[in-house]
Amino acid sequence: MDNYFFEGLHQLEKNVWGIPEPKQGIPVPLEKIDLVLVPLLAVDKLGNRVGYGRGFYDKFLGQCPVKTTRVGLSF
Repeated sequence: MDNYFFEGLHQLEKNVWGIPEPKQGIPVPLEKIDLVLVPLLAVDKLGNRVGYGRGFYDKFLGQCPVKTTRVGLSF
């Protein structure tokens, strides 16, 4: 997963799943990330998430520093 400083909607393109994501911008190293917004279907009382499969976000969150704030978004 590549990380970019979010500058605005102009840098977003839909990926193969139809999810807008930045395709260019200023690269950001993991240790500089303060906040991660993560889509999810459900979460249990321990913070374990159920997503859409494949574990992309779970692998990414495992690489983030402990100080990184993690916020799950669900409809």
